[in-house]
Amino acid sequence: MRWPRWFPYPVNWLRSALALFFVVVVFFALIPTSYFGVLIADAVKHPAPLAISTLVGLLIPIFFLAIVHKSLFRRNVPGWFPRWSSWYEGTAIIVGSVLSFFVMMPFAAGSCGHYYRYCTDQEIGIILTIGLVFGAFFFQTEYLIRDAIGNRRKPKTAPGLAATPVDPVQQTPEQPAPGVEPPKKLQSNSILSELERLKKELGR
Repeated sequence: MRWPRWFPYPVNWLRSALALFFVVVVFFALIPTSYFGVLIADAVKHPAPLAISTLVGLLIPIFFLAIVHKSLFRRNVPGWFPRWSSWYEGTAIIVGSVLSFFVMMPFAAGSCGHYYRYCTDQEIGIILTIGLVFGAFFFQTEYLIRDAIGNRRKPKTAPGLAATPVDPVQQTPEQPAPGVEPPKKLQSNSILSELERLKKELGR
């Protein structure tokens, strides 16, 4: 039985669960950076410091995830600094965290905020399940888009023409290997005629 492509793969459920956990991490990372950004923005009367501090608050968990991704899945890559694939994975997780947060907020406000009380354990479980399902489908969509882009970049072969491997032992001078130009043969007749022409020109 083949796994349906529209339904999230197990790895995307794990990525969604990790994104839910990092909702809390992003929240606590944004509190101090945004606080200092508000103070600086109020002092200079410009919103740029607040935007920069918010970006820094998002980059901190992204950098952490990129380091973890490189340590676990890119051990053969020399150096400690993450490569673009690790940065991409960290960014995808944080984007999923932010989107899941905005998806869960209306349900949390509707069930708990309407009565100005704390959410019950059952309500919290329902809200987290909504965020988990949304994140899984978000990461599945991201995977399908990335897979489609990767397939477009692959070189296409003409229909009916299959690349057949060639045994190098069976190669002969009349049948050179694919992609290798045959050695140029010396044309003895043309060389002799050229010498005769030079002799005639010198004898004039």
